Amino acid sequence: MKKIFIIVFLLFITGCTAEYRIDFTDETFSEKIVLYSVDGMEYDAIRNGKHAPVPAFIDTPINLEAPVKTEGFEYYDLNARDNNVYLNYKFDIDNYEKSYFSNICYDYFKVFVEDDAIIVATNDKFRGFTFGYDLDKLDVIITTNHDVLYSNADEVNDDEYIWHITKDNVDDAGIKISFSKEAKKTLLGNRNVQIILILVGIVLMIVVLSGIIYIRYKRINKI
Repeated sequence: MKKIFIIVFLLFITGCTAEYRIDFTDETFSEKIVLYSVDGMEYDAIRNGKHAPVPAFIDTPINLEAPVKTEGFEYYDLNARDNNVYLNYKFDIDNYEKSYFSNICYDYFKVFVEDDAIIVATNDKFRGFTFGYDLDKLDVIITTNHDVLYSNADEVNDDEYIWHITKDNVDDAGIKISFSKEAKKTLLGNRNVQIILILVGIVLMIVVLSGIIYIRYKRINKI
């Protein structure tokens, strides 16, 4: 079954560079894959909606004789524009470790909860370049509204945790990151703060209206 997945993936990886973006918000992993500078028949087929669907989960059955969606299974949202190809899918925390893309790139890909942390981990060997024609660079970019407790990212840019994977470092390209179990409590996200802000707004509105009424009253009395 794994060989079938490899063939399907090979059909559309024709760009030189790619980005694998993950946004972990609350209990959802939003996955976005961007393939840059794609051209040829594959790009035209995707742009025209005639390309074979790409499964969101690694255990999705594939029928190469009739490359169409199988009822009851989920697929990436696949589209092409400006010579780039985009794949999107939103996973729950319980099923993200079955992500199609992550599982064909790593032999070991796990998402698990340990104490108060949510951990995403792979083995060191990245094998995603094996399935591409000329893909030679992949940036993995993770953002989140949780506190990051640990990561082995190559670069941290504000709220982005970035891994740069090339053909030269595929043997040491493991992804390891852990998040706090609870999302960050932002000031505006706090329920009590929201109530206070609403009450302050109401009071300010009353004060402004009262001032307008008082000024008009004084003008009328002067007349």
